[in-house]
Amino acid sequence: MIAATVMTDRCRFKEVVILMAKATHNNESSSVDSQMKNEHRKKSRKKSLVWEHFTIETSDAGCTRARCMQCKKTFAYSLGKKFSGTSHLKRHVTLGICPAIRVKEESGQDIPFLSLPNINGDGTQDDDSPPSKRRKNTSRSRNMSFYQDCCRRDIAKMVIMHDYPLKIVECSAFWNCLKSLQPQVSVLPLDAIESDCLVLYQRERQNLLNLVASTSGRVNLSLEMWITDQSMGYAFITGQFIDDDWKLHRRIFSVIVIPFPDSESAFDHAVHSCVAGWNLENKLLAVTLDESFANKAVRKNLRRLLSVKNPLILNGNFLIGSCYARVVCHLVQDALGVLSKTVKKVRDSVKYMITEKSCQES
Repeated sequence: MIAATVMTDRCRFKEVVILMAKATHNNESSSVDSQMKNEHRKKSRKKSLVWEHFTIETSDAGCTRARCMQCKKTFAYSLGKKFSGTSHLKRHVTLGICPAIRVKEESGQDIPFLSLPNINGDGTQDDDSPPSKRRKNTSRSRNMSFYQDCCRRDIAKMVIMHDYPLKIVECSAFWNCLKSLQPQVSVLPLDAIESDCLVLYQRERQNLLNLVASTSGRVNLSLEMWITDQSMGYAFITGQFIDDDWKLHRRIFSVIVIPFPDSESAFDHAVHSCVAGWNLENKLLAVTLDESFANKAVRKNLRRLLSVKNPLILNGNFLIGSCYARVVCHLVQDALGVLSKTVKKVRDSVKYMITEKSCQES
């Protein structure tokens, strides 16, 4: 009996030990699982693209802050078990609030892509929207911030390049189109666009002045005369020069109104103001006139002016009456004059064939 009792106690003791071992194993496995889950949560919190611009720093016990790697400004991130999220960090990067990113964007440097949050129709942010997919950071990826000054500069460039009237900014359809592309754009008055065009002109003029001043060679000027239907003349003065890199440049220096084109001294002021305005007193090589300057008195006055103002160009001997293009133009016109009868017959034959074909089809 005693032996049976001892055996029974031993079996019960083994069962208790086994149960205790299983409980300990379950507790350890659950703690390990919870620890792995916590680590996974910690890791999963840094999947956002915003962490390409921010780092986490511990400021106080249980308090961490996110520091911008560009401007070094810190933002609240977590306090104990409470997290602030990353929406305010995204706004700092994507909306152009960060001054360092704004400077890099204006200088044309590449900035890692960070997608904007979804926007509802009323302009509010959709916090329940699913997170955007991670995109590959390529050279085309830019942060999607908007700057009104850049928009104004681009509008001024568009008006100048395509010769649009300034009143295009008073068209409501123009601004509706821009607002559909960028809702943050502001409607600008005509005076603002006009001032932007003038600022752009002054900047480009200064760049050209610096380029001409840095060139060790000389500049050739070509004068061309345009006359409107109202007998108002415009003198187009174009400069040709070769820079230190042996690159040929052809730029319009001046467009000056000539009230009386038939006057012998009409172009003296235009040439003198162009030479003085572009600092060409010691850089002028030659002056080329087009066929509109057929008056010999005009050429004589220009030669006298150049010899007095610029004695370095051999007393005005480099005042060229016609360039090679004008000579070729005259040769072509003479050839067409000789072949005018033949050309007329060919044109009449083509007209007859076209009209005859249209009559047959009708």
